[in-house]
Amino acid sequence: MSTPAGTPHIAHVLYMDVVAYSKLPTDHQIEVRERLRQIVRSIPDFQRVLDSGSLILRDTGDGMALAFFGDLTAPISWARHIAGALLRGPGIPLRMGIHTGPVYVDTDLTEAQNLAGDGINMAQRVMDCGDAGHILVSRETAHNLSHISAWNSALHDLGEVEVKHGVRVHIYNVYAKGFGNSAIPVKVAEFRQGRGLAASPGKPGHGSSKALVVVLALMAAGGAGYMWMNRHSSLPSSPSSSSSQPRETASLPSPAGSSVDAPVGSPNAAPAVVSPVVTSVALKDGLPVRLSLVSEIPLDAPKGLTIRFRVVEDVRVGDDVVISKGAAATGEIVDITKKKLAVIGAKMTFELEKVEAIDGRKLPIRVTLVRNRDGSSKRPVDAGDKKSKDVAADIGTKYWGYIDGAATVSVKK
Repeated sequence: MSTPAGTPHIAHVLYMDVVAYSKLPTDHQIEVRERLRQIVRSIPDFQRVLDSGSLILRDTGDGMALAFFGDLTAPISWARHIAGALLRGPGIPLRMGIHTGPVYVDTDLTEAQNLAGDGINMAQRVMDCGDAGHILVSRETAHNLSHISAWNSALHDLGEVEVKHGVRVHIYNVYAKGFGNSAIPVKVAEFRQGRGLAASPGKPGHGSSKALVVVLALMAAGGAGYMWMNRHSSLPSSPSSSSSQPRETASLPSPAGSSVDAPVGSPNAAPAVVSPVVTSVALKDGLPVRLSLVSEIPLDAPKGLTIRFRVVEDVRVGDDVVISKGAAATGEIVDITKKKLAVIGAKMTFELEKVEAIDGRKLPIRVTLVRNRDGSSKRPVDAGDKKSKDVAADIGTKYWGYIDGAATVSVKK
Protein backbone atom coordinates (compact mmCIF):
# COMPACT_ATOMS: atom_id res chain seq x y z
CA MET A 1 0.00 0.00 0.00
CA SER A 2 1.45 3.35 -1.05
CA THR A 3 0.04 6.35 0.80
CA PRO A 4 1.30 9.78 1.95
CA ALA A 5 3.02 9.73 5.32
CA GLY A 6 0.68 10.64 8.18
CA THR A 7 -2.47 9.45 6.41
CA PRO A 8 -4.59 7.20 8.66
CA HIS A 9 -6.44 4.18 7.29
CA ILE A 10 -9.03 1.92 8.85
CA ALA A 11 -7.53 -1.55 9.12
CA HIS A 12 -8.76 -4.88 10.44
CA VAL A 13 -5.81 -6.06 12.53
CA LEU A 14 -4.97 -9.62 13.57
CA TYR A 15 -2.33 -9.65 16.34
CA MET A 16 -0.84 -12.90 17.64
CA ASP A 17 1.97 -14.08 19.88
CA VAL A 18 3.35 -17.25 21.43
CA VAL A 19 2.56 -17.59 25.14
CA ALA A 20 5.68 -17.70 27.39
CA TYR A 21 7.89 -17.27 24.32
CA SER A 22 10.69 -15.50 26.22
CA LYS A 23 11.04 -18.48 28.60
CA LEU A 24 11.84 -20.89 25.79
CA PRO A 25 15.40 -21.96 24.97
CA THR A 26 16.74 -19.93 22.04
CA ASP A 27 16.76 -22.85 19.62
CA HIS A 28 13.12 -23.59 20.44
CA GLN A 29 12.22 -19.93 19.85
CA ILE A 30 13.65 -20.08 16.34
CA GLU A 31 11.83 -23.34 15.61
CA VAL A 32 8.49 -22.00 16.83
CA ARG A 33 8.77 -18.77 14.83
CA GLU A 34 9.56 -20.65 11.62
CA ARG A 35 6.66 -23.07 12.09
CA LEU A 36 4.26 -20.17 12.70
CA ARG A 37 5.47 -18.43 9.53
CA GLN A 38 4.97 -21.64 7.56
CA ILE A 39 1.39 -21.92 8.78
CA VAL A 40 0.59 -18.32 7.78
CA ARG A 41 2.22 -18.76 4.36
CA SER A 42 0.15 -21.94 3.84
CA ILE A 43 -3.14 -20.01 3.91
CA PRO A 44 -4.59 -20.49 0.39
CA ASP A 45 -4.96 -16.80 -0.54
CA PHE A 46 -1.88 -15.57 1.35
CA GLN A 47 0.23 -14.65 -1.68
CA ARG A 48 -2.69 -13.18 -3.62
CA VAL A 49 -3.73 -10.90 -0.76
CA LEU A 50 -0.13 -9.88 -0.11
CA ASP A 51 0.52 -9.06 -3.77
CA SER A 52 -2.68 -7.02 -4.01
CA GLY A 53 -1.39 -4.58 -1.38
CA SER A 54 -4.39 -5.15 0.89
CA LEU A 55 -2.24 -6.82 3.58
CA ILE A 56 0.75 -5.53 5.52
CA LEU A 57 2.64 -7.74 7.96
CA ARG A 58 4.81 -6.75 10.91
CA ASP A 59 7.09 -9.21 12.66
CA THR A 60 6.94 -8.69 16.44
CA GLY A 61 9.58 -11.23 17.47
CA ASP A 62 7.30 -13.49 19.50
CA GLY A 63 4.52 -13.31 16.93
CA MET A 64 3.21 -11.05 14.19
CA ALA A 65 0.64 -8.39 13.33
CA LEU A 66 -1.38 -8.56 10.09
CA ALA A 67 -3.29 -5.47 8.95
CA PHE A 68 -6.00 -6.07 6.33
CA PHE A 69 -7.42 -3.21 4.28
CA GLY A 70 -10.87 -3.91 2.88
CA ASP A 71 -12.10 -7.37 3.86
CA LEU A 72 -13.37 -7.20 7.45
CA THR A 73 -13.73 -11.00 7.67
CA ALA A 74 -10.13 -11.72 6.62
CA PRO A 75 -8.60 -11.53 10.15
CA ILE A 76 -11.10 -13.93 11.73
CA SER A 77 -11.00 -16.28 8.74
CA TRP A 78 -7.22 -16.43 8.86
CA ALA A 79 -7.30 -16.85 12.66
CA ARG A 80 -9.57 -19.88 12.24
CA HIS A 81 -7.23 -21.34 9.61
CA ILE A 82 -4.20 -20.85 11.87
CA ALA A 83 -6.00 -22.36 14.88
CA GLY A 84 -7.00 -25.39 12.82
CA ALA A 85 -3.45 -25.88 11.54
CA LEU A 86 -2.13 -25.79 15.11
CA LEU A 87 -4.61 -28.49 16.15
CA ARG A 88 -3.59 -30.73 13.28
CA GLY A 89 0.14 -30.10 13.57
CA PRO A 90 2.54 -28.42 16.01
CA GLY A 91 1.00 -27.54 19.36
CA ILE A 92 2.23 -23.94 19.52
CA PRO A 93 0.59 -22.11 22.49
CA LEU A 94 -0.69 -19.19 20.39
CA ARG A 95 -3.20 -16.50 21.33
CA MET A 96 -4.81 -14.03 18.91
CA GLY A 97 -6.59 -10.68 19.15
CA ILE A 98 -8.52 -8.72 16.51
CA HIS A 99 -9.53 -5.05 16.38
CA THR A 100 -10.74 -2.63 13.74
CA GLY A 101 -9.25 0.85 14.01
CA PRO A 102 -7.01 3.52 12.48
CA VAL A 103 -3.43 2.68 11.53
CA TYR A 104 -0.60 4.61 9.93
CA VAL A 105 1.60 3.03 7.28
CA ASP A 106 5.20 4.20 7.25
CA THR A 107 8.64 2.68 6.70
CA ASP A 108 11.30 1.42 9.08
CA LEU A 109 15.09 1.90 8.87
CA THR A 110 15.33 -0.69 6.11
CA GLU A 111 12.63 1.10 4.08
CA ALA A 112 10.23 -1.81 4.63
CA GLN A 113 6.57 -0.99 5.32
CA ASN A 114 5.68 -0.69 8.99
CA LEU A 115 2.51 -0.15 11.01
CA ALA A 116 1.59 2.12 13.89
CA GLY A 117 -1.50 3.60 15.49
CA ASP A 118 -4.44 2.78 17.73
CA GLY A 119 -5.60 -0.09 15.53
CA ILE A 120 -2.37 -1.96 16.20
CA ASN A 121 -2.16 -1.03 19.89
CA MET A 122 -5.72 -2.04 20.66
CA ALA A 123 -5.45 -5.35 18.79
CA GLN A 124 -2.44 -6.17 20.97
CA ARG A 125 -4.30 -5.24 24.16
CA VAL A 126 -7.23 -7.43 23.17
CA MET A 127 -4.84 -10.32 22.51
CA ASP A 128 -3.10 -9.76 25.85
CA CYS A 129 -6.36 -10.64 27.61
CA GLY A 130 -6.26 -14.20 26.26
CA ASP A 131 -4.51 -17.48 27.00
CA ALA A 132 -3.19 -20.11 24.62
CA GLY A 133 -5.82 -21.03 22.03
CA HIS A 134 -7.99 -17.94 22.53
CA ILE A 135 -9.23 -15.82 19.64
CA LEU A 136 -10.51 -12.58 21.17
CA VAL A 137 -12.04 -9.61 19.35
CA SER A 138 -12.88 -6.06 20.37
CA ARG A 139 -16.43 -4.75 20.55
CA GLU A 140 -15.89 -2.86 17.27
CA THR A 141 -14.91 -6.05 15.46
CA ALA A 142 -17.68 -8.05 17.15
CA HIS A 143 -20.25 -5.49 16.00
CA ASN A 144 -19.15 -5.94 12.38
CA LEU A 145 -19.08 -9.74 12.60
CA SER A 146 -22.48 -9.93 14.32
CA HIS A 147 -24.14 -8.95 11.05
CA ILE A 148 -22.62 -11.96 9.29
CA SER A 149 -24.47 -15.21 9.93
CA ALA A 150 -21.36 -17.36 9.59
CA TRP A 151 -19.78 -15.61 12.61
CA ASN A 152 -22.66 -14.33 14.71
CA SER A 153 -23.16 -17.59 16.65
CA ALA A 154 -19.41 -17.88 17.39
CA LEU A 155 -19.28 -14.56 19.30
CA HIS A 156 -19.40 -14.87 23.10
CA ASP A 157 -19.51 -11.67 25.15
CA LEU A 158 -16.91 -11.52 27.97
CA GLY A 159 -17.66 -7.95 29.02
CA GLU A 160 -15.09 -5.35 30.03
CA VAL A 161 -11.57 -6.02 31.29
CA GLU A 162 -8.86 -3.61 32.39
CA VAL A 163 -5.70 -3.61 30.30
CA LYS A 164 -2.50 -1.56 30.11
CA HIS A 165 -2.53 1.97 31.60
CA GLY A 166 -5.91 1.31 33.23
CA VAL A 167 -7.74 1.29 29.90
CA ARG A 168 -10.86 -0.87 29.79
CA VAL A 169 -11.81 -2.77 26.67
CA HIS A 170 -14.96 -4.73 25.89
CA ILE A 171 -14.01 -8.08 24.42
CA TYR A 172 -15.64 -11.14 22.89
CA ASN A 173 -14.38 -14.71 22.72
CA VAL A 174 -14.71 -16.35 19.31
CA TYR A 175 -15.07 -20.11 19.31
CA ALA A 176 -17.13 -22.88 17.79
CA LYS A 177 -16.76 -26.58 17.18
CA GLY A 178 -13.26 -27.22 15.87
CA PHE A 179 -11.55 -23.93 16.73
CA GLY A 180 -11.01 -21.42 19.51
CA ASN A 181 -10.80 -21.81 23.29
CA SER A 182 -14.13 -21.73 25.13
CA ALA A 183 -12.58 -21.25 28.60
CA ILE A 184 -12.86 -17.87 30.27
CA PRO A 185 -9.41 -16.23 29.99
CA VAL A 186 -7.50 -16.03 33.27
CA LYS A 187 -7.16 -12.24 33.01
CA VAL A 188 -10.92 -11.83 32.58
CA ALA A 189 -11.66 -14.13 35.51
CA GLU A 190 -9.19 -12.26 37.74
CA PHE A 191 -10.69 -8.90 36.78
CA ARG A 192 -14.20 -10.10 37.55
CA GLN A 193 -13.09 -11.62 40.83
CA GLY A 194 -11.23 -8.50 41.90
CA ARG A 195 -14.17 -6.29 41.06
CA GLY A 196 -16.57 -8.58 42.91
CA LEU A 197 -14.44 -8.75 46.09
CA ALA A 198 -13.49 -5.08 46.30
CA ALA A 199 -14.79 -3.60 49.55
CA SER A 200 -15.67 0.06 49.89
CA PRO A 201 -13.61 1.91 52.52
CA GLY A 202 -15.39 1.95 55.84
CA LYS A 203 -18.15 -0.38 54.67
CA PRO A 204 -18.06 -3.85 56.23
CA GLY A 205 -19.76 -6.75 54.56
CA HIS A 206 -17.20 -8.05 52.08
CA GLY A 207 -14.45 -10.61 52.47
CA SER A 208 -12.31 -10.48 55.61
CA SER A 209 -14.07 -7.36 56.96
CA LYS A 210 -17.31 -9.31 57.20
CA ALA A 211 -15.54 -12.23 58.83
CA LEU A 212 -13.97 -9.93 61.43
CA VAL A 213 -17.31 -8.34 62.37
CA VAL A 214 -18.91 -11.76 62.98
CA VAL A 215 -15.89 -12.98 64.94
CA LEU A 216 -16.01 -9.96 67.24
CA ALA A 217 -19.76 -10.33 67.76
CA LEU A 218 -19.49 -13.98 68.75
CA MET A 219 -16.54 -13.30 71.02
CA ALA A 220 -18.42 -10.52 72.78
CA ALA A 221 -21.32 -12.88 73.40
CA GLY A 222 -18.94 -15.47 74.84
CA GLY A 223 -19.77 -18.01 72.15
CA ALA A 224 -17.27 -20.65 71.15
CA GLY A 225 -17.30 -22.89 68.11
CA TYR A 226 -16.46 -22.79 64.46
CA MET A 227 -17.67 -20.73 61.59
CA TRP A 228 -16.90 -20.77 57.90
CA MET A 229 -17.12 -17.65 55.83
CA ASN A 230 -17.23 -17.89 52.04
CA ARG A 231 -15.85 -15.04 50.03
CA HIS A 232 -18.12 -14.62 47.01
CA SER A 233 -17.19 -12.95 43.76
CA SER A 234 -19.36 -11.56 40.94
CA LEU A 235 -18.25 -14.24 38.46
CA PRO A 236 -21.29 -15.40 36.51
CA SER A 237 -21.83 -19.12 36.21
CA SER A 238 -20.48 -20.52 32.98
CA PRO A 239 -20.26 -24.06 31.65
CA SER A 240 -16.72 -23.30 30.50
CA SER A 241 -15.45 -22.18 33.88
CA SER A 242 -14.83 -24.96 36.40
CA SER A 243 -12.50 -23.28 38.89
CA SER A 244 -13.90 -22.82 42.38
CA GLN A 245 -13.82 -19.51 44.21
CA PRO A 246 -11.44 -18.88 47.11
CA ARG A 247 -12.83 -19.58 50.56
CA GLU A 248 -11.74 -17.87 53.76
CA THR A 249 -12.06 -19.75 57.04
CA ALA A 250 -12.11 -18.37 60.57
CA SER A 251 -12.41 -20.46 63.75
CA LEU A 252 -13.09 -19.68 67.41
CA PRO A 253 -11.33 -22.15 69.73
CA SER A 254 -12.23 -22.37 73.41
CA PRO A 255 -8.95 -22.74 75.28
CA ALA A 256 -9.03 -24.16 78.76
CA GLY A 257 -9.36 -21.54 81.45
CA SER A 258 -10.88 -18.86 79.28
CA SER A 259 -13.78 -16.92 80.70
CA VAL A 260 -17.05 -16.81 78.78
CA ASP A 261 -17.67 -13.36 80.21
CA ALA A 262 -14.29 -11.98 79.21
CA PRO A 263 -14.59 -8.84 77.09
CA VAL A 264 -13.04 -8.68 73.69
CA GLY A 265 -9.36 -7.74 73.94
CA SER A 266 -8.93 -8.99 77.52
CA PRO A 267 -6.15 -11.50 78.34
CA ASN A 268 -8.71 -14.30 78.77
CA ALA A 269 -10.54 -13.69 75.52
CA ALA A 270 -10.30 -16.53 73.01
CA PRO A 271 -8.11 -15.54 70.06
CA ALA A 272 -9.44 -15.84 66.52
CA VAL A 273 -7.50 -18.19 64.30
CA VAL A 274 -7.75 -17.57 60.55
CA SER A 275 -6.86 -20.49 58.30
CA PRO A 276 -5.01 -19.91 55.03
CA VAL A 277 -7.09 -18.97 52.00
CA VAL A 278 -6.81 -21.49 49.18
CA THR A 279 -7.07 -20.14 45.62
CA SER A 280 -6.96 -21.77 42.22
CA VAL A 281 -4.12 -20.66 39.95
CA ALA A 282 -4.33 -21.35 36.21
CA LEU A 283 -1.34 -22.88 34.41
CA LYS A 284 -1.11 -22.28 30.69
CA ASP A 285 -0.27 -24.96 28.18
CA GLY A 286 3.45 -24.93 27.42
CA LEU A 287 4.56 -23.49 30.80
CA PRO A 288 8.31 -24.36 30.95
CA VAL A 289 9.70 -26.59 33.73
CA ARG A 290 13.46 -27.18 34.15
CA LEU A 291 14.28 -30.78 35.09
CA SER A 292 17.35 -32.73 36.19
CA LEU A 293 17.90 -36.51 36.07
CA VAL A 294 18.06 -38.15 39.50
CA SER A 295 19.08 -41.57 38.19
CA GLU A 296 21.39 -42.37 35.30
CA ILE A 297 20.10 -43.87 32.06
CA PRO A 298 22.17 -46.96 31.21
CA LEU A 299 23.31 -47.74 27.66
CA ASP A 300 21.28 -50.94 27.71
CA ALA A 301 18.12 -49.34 29.11
CA PRO A 302 15.05 -51.33 28.02
CA LYS A 303 12.06 -49.83 26.28
CA GLY A 304 9.48 -48.81 28.88
CA LEU A 305 12.09 -47.95 31.54
CA THR A 306 10.81 -45.27 33.93
CA ILE A 307 13.09 -42.22 34.15
CA ARG A 308 12.98 -40.02 37.25
CA PHE A 309 13.67 -36.30 37.47
CA ARG A 310 13.63 -33.44 39.98
CA VAL A 311 12.50 -29.89 39.28
CA VAL A 312 15.56 -27.61 39.27
CA GLU A 313 13.88 -24.33 40.25
CA ASP A 314 10.49 -23.05 41.43
CA VAL A 315 7.92 -22.61 38.67
CA ARG A 316 5.82 -19.50 39.26
CA VAL A 317 2.66 -17.99 37.85
CA GLY A 318 2.86 -14.37 38.90
CA ASP A 319 3.92 -14.41 42.56
CA ASP A 320 2.57 -17.92 43.21
CA VAL A 321 4.79 -21.01 43.24
CA VAL A 322 2.83 -23.70 41.39
CA ILE A 323 5.59 -26.32 41.11
CA SER A 324 8.27 -26.25 43.78
CA LYS A 325 11.99 -26.84 43.43
CA GLY A 326 12.72 -30.51 44.12
CA ALA A 327 9.30 -31.76 42.99
CA ALA A 328 9.32 -35.17 41.33
CA ALA A 329 8.74 -35.80 37.63
CA THR A 330 8.73 -38.99 35.58
CA GLY A 331 9.33 -40.06 32.00
CA GLU A 332 9.74 -43.23 29.99
CA ILE A 333 12.06 -44.66 27.33
CA VAL A 334 9.86 -45.11 24.25
CA ASP A 335 12.20 -46.02 21.37
CA ILE A 336 15.56 -47.78 21.10
CA THR A 337 17.69 -48.16 17.98
CA LYS A 338 18.91 -51.65 17.17
CA LYS A 339 22.40 -50.59 16.12
CA LYS A 340 24.89 -51.46 18.83
CA LEU A 341 27.25 -48.75 17.63
CA ALA A 342 24.65 -46.01 17.53
CA VAL A 343 25.87 -42.60 18.61
CA ILE A 344 25.15 -41.98 22.27
CA GLY A 345 22.28 -39.52 22.56
CA ALA A 346 20.59 -40.81 19.40
CA LYS A 347 20.30 -44.44 20.56
CA MET A 348 17.07 -43.98 22.47
CA THR A 349 14.24 -41.48 22.80
CA PHE A 350 12.02 -40.69 25.75
CA GLU A 351 8.81 -38.92 26.70
CA LEU A 352 7.89 -37.08 29.89
CA GLU A 353 4.76 -38.15 31.76
CA LYS A 354 3.91 -36.35 35.01
CA VAL A 355 5.26 -33.64 37.32
CA GLU A 356 4.11 -32.99 40.89
CA ALA A 357 2.42 -29.64 41.53
CA ILE A 358 2.53 -27.66 44.78
CA ASP A 359 -0.83 -29.16 45.85
CA GLY A 360 0.25 -32.73 45.14
CA ARG A 361 -1.54 -33.09 41.83
CA LYS A 362 0.23 -34.97 39.05
CA LEU A 363 0.23 -32.71 36.00
CA PRO A 364 0.79 -34.00 32.45
CA ILE A 365 4.10 -32.77 31.02
CA ARG A 366 5.75 -33.14 27.62
CA VAL A 367 9.39 -32.91 26.58
CA THR A 368 8.92 -30.76 23.45
CA LEU A 369 7.17 -27.41 23.27
CA VAL A 370 5.91 -28.19 19.79
CA ARG A 371 4.55 -31.66 19.14
CA ASN A 372 6.09 -33.74 16.36
CA ARG A 373 4.24 -34.14 13.09
CA ASP A 374 2.91 -37.53 14.20
CA GLY A 375 1.41 -35.93 17.31
CA SER A 376 3.98 -37.39 19.69
CA SER A 377 6.20 -35.48 22.09
CA LYS A 378 9.51 -37.31 22.35
CA ARG A 379 13.17 -36.46 21.97
CA PRO A 380 16.52 -38.26 21.98
CA VAL A 381 18.28 -38.91 25.26
CA ASP A 382 20.85 -36.13 25.49
CA ALA A 383 24.18 -37.08 27.04
CA GLY A 384 24.87 -33.51 28.10
CA ASP A 385 28.21 -33.28 29.94
CA LYS A 386 28.34 -37.04 30.33
CA LYS A 387 31.45 -38.29 32.12
CA SER A 388 30.82 -42.03 32.19
CA LYS A 389 31.14 -44.20 29.08
CA ASP A 390 28.78 -46.78 30.55
CA VAL A 391 25.64 -44.66 30.57
CA ALA A 392 23.55 -42.82 27.99
CA ALA A 393 22.96 -39.91 30.39
CA ASP A 394 24.42 -39.16 33.82
CA ILE A 395 22.65 -38.04 36.96
CA GLY A 396 22.19 -34.28 36.79
CA THR A 397 21.63 -34.06 33.02
CA LYS A 398 19.23 -31.15 32.40
CA TYR A 399 16.14 -31.15 30.21
CA TRP A 400 13.24 -28.79 29.54
CA GLY A 401 9.69 -29.95 30.07
CA TYR A 402 6.42 -28.17 29.23
CA ILE A 403 3.04 -28.44 30.95
CA ASP A 404 0.84 -30.44 28.58
CA GLY A 405 -2.53 -28.68 28.41
CA ALA A 406 -4.10 -26.00 30.59
CA ALA A 407 -4.41 -26.92 34.28
CA THR A 408 -5.25 -25.45 37.67
CA VAL A 409 -3.36 -25.77 40.94
CA SER A 410 -4.55 -24.95 44.47
CA VAL A 411 -2.26 -22.49 46.24
CA LYS A 412 -2.43 -21.39 49.88
CA LYS A 413 -2.23 -17.63 50.48
